[in-house]
Amino acid sequence: MAEIRADEVDGAVTVTGTGDLDLWVVKEFRKALDRGARSPGQLTVDFCKTDYIDSAILQALIDVHLLLGKEHRTVRILVKEESQPEYTLKVVGFDETMDVRVKSAS
Repeated sequence: MAEIRADEVDGAVTVTGTGDLDLWVVKEFRKALDRGARSPGQLTVDFCKTDYIDSAILQALIDVHLLLGKEHRTVRILVKEESQPEYTLKVVGFDETMDVRVKSAS
């Protein structure tokens, strides 16, 4: 079961996804990203507890990346080492164009 949360602290928003994030939850994911994009602080997407992301989630990340880029801001993406989200983000090259940070699996 997927869960998406958006937590704000001092203007910075962290969107946390748990479980499988796919087409079924992308609308909720986009709402959370939008909340983060509207806040003045750093937007961070935490995939450390995410088992799976699909192309719908990737497109949402591209969209918020482009939106924030217009304001000279970035989205920070956290992934767990050796996870499907880390692998997927690397395969599509997000680690070269976005701020992807890999957290140790231990």
